[in-house]
Amino acid sequence: MSDHPARRAALLVGLLCAATLARAGCSVPEHAASDIREVVVQHGGYEISAAKCELLNRQNLRLAVTGEAAVLSDVSIGWATVRLISNNNVVSSQVQTSTYVNRFAGSSEVAGELLIRAINDAVAGLDFELAAQEVRRKMANR
Repeated sequence: MSDHPARRAALLVGLLCAATLARAGCSVPEHAASDIREVVVQHGGYEISAAKCELLNRQNLRLAVTGEAAVLSDVSIGWATVRLISNNNVVSSQVQTSTYVNRFAGSSEVAGELLIRAINDAVAGLDFELAAQEVRRKMANR
């Protein structure tokens, strides 16, 4: 089979759409800016346990991910904050934040790697059960 430009374009679109996929294959609903999604896609998706991913889908919740990859004075920085958010935009106050700094390699590529590391650490550290309970409680009190 020959490799057509249209096939390559379709593959690229598919890869970009994979931002919501966890490495384990579970679809991770998310609420994140396009630059965050791009970094997640470039690094193969979120590192999230099957149990956490299933909880998100079962309870109609999304990961609310904020963060930044930056280079300041030749120092690479990546930080991220992760919470849970409902489809009705009820946000948990339970939050996990992670920051990485590399003062020896100041580049946007390194900063992007630090950002995905921070995102995955924040996902791993967040107590999804507690955050989900809080969102449910807030929604019940509306």
